[in-house]
Amino acid sequence: KPHHGYQLLDDGSFLIERAELRDAGIYVCVAHNSAGTKLQQVRLEVQVPPVIDPGESVFEVIQDREIIFPCRSSGLPPPRITWEKDGQKILLNNFRYRVLKSGWLAIPIATMDDTGSFTCIAENDAGRASIVMDLVVHVPPAIEETERMLTVIEGDTAHLSCKSSGVPPPKIKWIQDGRNLIVNGGRHTIHEDGGLTVHNVVSEDSGSYVCTAKNKAGRDSKEVILRVQVPPVITVFPQDQEVTANGRIQLECEASGIPTPIISWKVNNTEYRSLPSVNGRSRVLIDNAMKTDDGTYMCVAENPAGSKRAVAAVRVKVPPRVLIPTGNQAVSLAERVLLHCPVDGGYPPPLIHWTKDGISVEIGERIQQTANGTLVIYDSSPEDAGDYKCVATNDAGSSEGTATLTVRSPPKIVIEPRTMTIVQGETSQLNCVAEGEPEPKMTWRKEKLVI
Repeated sequence: KPHHGYQLLDDGSFLIERAELRDAGIYVCVAHNSAGTKLQQVRLEVQVPPVIDPGESVFEVIQDREIIFPCRSSGLPPPRITWEKDGQKILLNNFRYRVLKSGWLAIPIATMDDTGSFTCIAENDAGRASIVMDLVVHVPPAIEETERMLTVIEGDTAHLSCKSSGVPPPKIKWIQDGRNLIVNGGRHTIHEDGGLTVHNVVSEDSGSYVCTAKNKAGRDSKEVILRVQVPPVITVFPQDQEVTANGRIQLECEASGIPTPIISWKVNNTEYRSLPSVNGRSRVLIDNAMKTDDGTYMCVAENPAGSKRAVAAVRVKVPPRVLIPTGNQAVSLAERVLLHCPVDGGYPPPLIHWTKDGISVEIGERIQQTANGTLVIYDSSPEDAGDYKCVATNDAGSSEGTATLTVRSPPKIVIEPRTMTIVQGETSQLNCVAEGEPEPKMTWRKEKLVI
């Protein structure tokens, strides 16, 4: 093939200067004389150092979103792609990063910790190339949760909080009743932390105040309701109670405020019909309490200025009931034993206690009790046989069930007959004693014949 870089040397060697991709291939050396011809093949592979296409050097992404770093590379043989984060190699088993088949790097869920420099490295036998890309993770604003309603007395000072976080730091704006933009000055002060202070409040200051935090990654808003009145104050709180089934539940609630609050009740977030409150007082009275009366009782005191709530937990204690006897069991020696103790209801949740032959069962590694009260005996032995009793007990009462456990064991000869020599006509006795569960039957054989 003609080429300006080819040169045949005196010793028969073939020189290629400034090799190119098109120089790759199979070359044949032919040596011949009058005696014959000899051929020798050689394959030439031309390698190209890696080259990475330049692209963006700075990337921005919003927190929790995906970001993919491109790394378009070429070379021969095709280069191997690896990545580094702030000079540290990114391992393939790092679940936070994923190297795609194309060699590009994906971060499925970006976090603040991902902010930094990422380096794409392309390597092959001919050389190495790299490119650095910086990542900035923006975090949307988040306003700290505080009370959504603020009630103050006319003439007092009201402070509405709006503490926020985000990257970059968000800018704060306040709007009243959806239309009036609040600025610093007069009776209003907006602090560096975003909080708003209203001095010497008047009734016209009542309304909705919306704090908005905004940055490149997004925005967040929080509404605060300001009421310039005297809100209800609960003076007598309903008390937590525990009663036994068929007992009496009695709850009282009183509140003060201007105007006088109206009191209503809720049970487990459902309206409860009670007698109308009188002068800020109300009572709930339930005779013959049942388990269905169990729950959270909420006293709600309301007036135009707002509302106050107080809750009391009422627990109706119910004795437990062992559903069925645990039953008798017979198991083989070293077998695992399960003695169940199914209990129907009961409040508070009953404690399960086991006894064997009137003595408490000692719980340990071999004998264990599960969370539902089942007794588990591992590697059973004859000593485990006996009468077991399961007792379920709580503050309201107790219930029990019994079972008999028999541990079967194979026969074992404890006294073996001995070889004896006696004089003809004398009396002899051969002893053989065995034990087992159930008691084994004894038979004798003489020279394979049953006696």
